[in-house]
Amino acid sequence: MSTAGADPVDVVELTRLLVHTPSPNLPGDERAVAGVVGEVLTTLGLPAPTVLAARPERPNLVLTLDLGPGGSHLVLSGHLDTKPVGDGRWSVDPWAAEVDGDRLVGLGAADMKGRVGRGARRRRPGRRHRPDRTAVAGADR
Repeated sequence: MSTAGADPVDVVELTRLLVHTPSPNLPGDERAVAGVVGEVLTTLGLPAPTVLAARPERPNLVLTLDLGPGGSHLVLSGHLDTKPVGDGRWSVDPWAAEVDGDRLVGLGAADMKGRVGRGARRRRPGRRHRPDRTAVAGADR
């Protein structure tokens, strides 16, 4: 899914992009959602993340923001996969990422896709972060 036309800094729209992109484990294929995260990061003016993968369909993204010598280093880690859709007890399409009042409803919205969306949004260039940070978006928990 492309980020074209969406505001990549709006956490709700960013999370909707992630939820719209299926990544259920099983079978375990996070390439599309990893592509969305990578595109959003570069749209925000950040360097493209390093992709590490033992298998191509299970990419792990790593982005380090190094602010120079001194200080400590913090690693933030999240996962890109979701549970399978399950038994069909959804009241909405699990990939629709519908906004219902003050809630975003969709598979992964209350799990790591929401947190990855919020985390990516906070990594805008020009913001000074201490300590240095490495963000990891892993294929699996």
